Amino acid sequence: MTDRSAIKLAVCEVISSYAVFLDAGEFERVAGLFAEDAVMDISPPPGFMEVPISGRAAIVAALEARYHEVRLTGGRRHVCSNTIFECLSESSCSTRTFLTSIATFGDRPPELLLTGEYADRLELIDGSWRFIERRLTLDVPGSGAPK
Repeated sequence: MTDRSAIKLAVCEVISSYAVFLDAGEFERVAGLFAEDAVMDISPPPGFMEVPISGRAAIVAALEARYHEVRLTGGRRHVCSNTIFECLSESSCSTRTFLTSIATFGDRPPELLLTGEYADRLELIDGSWRFIERRLTLDVPGSGAPK
């Protein structure tokens, strides 16, 4: 029997690693967090990339292109918090995680850009937990999200 706490810790490490690697521009490491046939989606569509995106290579290419656009005006901090497990087995799980995205400019105070919630599905593949689906729902005015 696998220890549920160890699985939860490993999965939370993947979720946190995504944010750290993305913000640092470490795209080879970002790639290692996704299954080959993973899907990433954002709702409502953000306008700066076409979604949904299918396949690890396409996901990483889209994230890297956006990273280079953002770096022209500053940086980002993607803060992932409050992860809960909707279902959990020894080889797969579903989680929900809050996202807070903050702009960093260097010469100005940080600025809140957006918030949302990830709905993720991960599977244990070749001994590593990887995203199978990563779906972000943005909190937008008029969406019914609490004010």
